Amino acid sequence: MTEAMDDTQKDRLFRYAFWGAALLYVWVLAMLWIGPEWGLSGTTYFLVGILPAIIGVVLLAAAMGLYMDLHKDDS
Repeated sequence: MTEAMDDTQKDRLFRYAFWGAALLYVWVLAMLWIGPEWGLSGTTYFLVGILPAIIGVVLLAAAMGLYMDLHKDDS
């Protein structure tokens, strides 16, 4: 049987997801800037630039869902 997460677990997971997405976005911006100068191949560029952006979008969506769940009773 699975147990529901309490608010402290949701808050911790929200913070990890949010800051993880932020770090990935910074990484992606750096790779979009530096990648062409380094002459990365298409596969390498995908692995270091595009794939982290996709993971960042998923993490940000998870963070937004957790944030809305944490603050649904505030309004």
